[in-house]
Amino acid sequence: MASFPLKPSLNSIKEPEHGFSGVLEQVPLAELIQFICLEGRDRRLLIRHGRKQGKIYFSNGQVVHAVSPEDTGTEAFFSIMKWNSGTFILNQEGTDSQTIEMPWNFLVMEALRRMDEGNNEQETGYTGRPPVRVLIVDDSPFFCKTLRRTFESMDHIEVIGQASNGQEALVLIQDDVPDLVTLDINMPVMAGDLTLKHIMIRSPAPVLLISGLSESNLPLIMDFMRLGAVDFVPKPRDDAAWEKTSKRIAKYATLTKELKIKNIRRARTLRPVSRKSSPGPPSRHLLIIIGGAGGLLEIQKLLPRVFSKGNYACLMIQDMDTDLTSPVAEYLNSVCRGTVAEIKDPGLLAQGVCWLAGMDRCFELTGTPGECVIQQTPGGKSPLDIENLLSGAADFFGPGLYVILLSGADVAREGLAAVRKKRGRVYVQKPETCLHPAPLEAVLESGLSDGFLEPGKVEDILPEIDSYEEILRTELLNGLHFMV
Repeated sequence: MASFPLKPSLNSIKEPEHGFSGVLEQVPLAELIQFICLEGRDRRLLIRHGRKQGKIYFSNGQVVHAVSPEDTGTEAFFSIMKWNSGTFILNQEGTDSQTIEMPWNFLVMEALRRMDEGNNEQETGYTGRPPVRVLIVDDSPFFCKTLRRTFESMDHIEVIGQASNGQEALVLIQDDVPDLVTLDINMPVMAGDLTLKHIMIRSPAPVLLISGLSESNLPLIMDFMRLGAVDFVPKPRDDAAWEKTSKRIAKYATLTKELKIKNIRRARTLRPVSRKSSPGPPSRHLLIIIGGAGGLLEIQKLLPRVFSKGNYACLMIQDMDTDLTSPVAEYLNSVCRGTVAEIKDPGLLAQGVCWLAGMDRCFELTGTPGECVIQQTPGGKSPLDIENLLSGAADFFGPGLYVILLSGADVAREGLAAVRKKRGRVYVQKPETCLHPAPLEAVLESGLSDGFLEPGKVEDILPEIDSYEEILRTELLNGLHFMV
């Protein structure tokens, strides 16, 4: 049972104006949580374990939200509960976020059960689930060695081999299909794109590109995305970049069992446009596109078609490496009739303009319904709070708001419910066409979607976006009829 000692002297504790402050020594974390829930107040429990820090929020006698270094919500709560020692601070602070819905007693029981299973795994060496099997393909021996060491430091990961070129990789895959392949773009003997094509045809497996990023090879990277690569991670240049790269790699190593490679439908090659449309006036229609794992493939099918009509603004949010945001915006701008740009300064939501954002910075909408802008949240909070962004967009645009969820888009129900409450629309990519369908299947189960979308046929919903003035006119007539 975890215990969290704090041992300052009584004289060192500052006496508050109201209530009491004190120290609990060697208290089990599960008992502390029980005490807080029985108290029934809005509380924040700040927990430190070594260099890690976690937060658990309480309201009305329940655990409502948790944040750990790796997760948020229920999984964050379970992660914190595994810490075997530390210190804590309990204060009166609520939260508007609710990422946990399980009753507190069942939540604690499940956490203790997982802790018992973890102890049994350590004693027996049996984890109860097979490891994720990884093949590394890169012509740099130094990089292969470092990447192997990174994988081997993660739980439930097994490096089953490494290859210095595509030809070697295909030989290895013939005998033993991995759960995840990391692939360099530029290699001798057989280049990365040809290797990827053969993998997708012979032995389909999730392929994560890890290569150098430059302006010249961005079109090639996007080609790899169209062929079915799950994501791109730039090769790190220093220790700080390695830490970021490790987190990105760990994410896909965790997701690999949920990725459905056979669902992927390639996108056609995009050509640079010869004629660009000028940005229009402020828009009364906003299309928000959200993508996760596999989203970069679907965006290339969808966005050029979105710009076939230019009477609304577009906000595109894609889970991708921070360094990829700007070059992806430049690339999409070159192949779309409208304007595509990364959000850097406050940007007007204008007709024929698409603003691109990653998940690493937090943005908000300001202004008026007739002249709305998107800008970085004061204080530079991160990561992006999609739920608050959707709620703000619903307030500004009402029935003129359309949300499209692409492969891997993981959005909490509160944000989607806010869109539906203001009569906005939510469309979900068909799960059977998604690399990562699980988050979209959860949205469908919640009943918060208005229908399906195929990214290559986005025009099927655009006429509804066109008819915004007609919607308002109909609502006005209905209101007048009701008054009569």
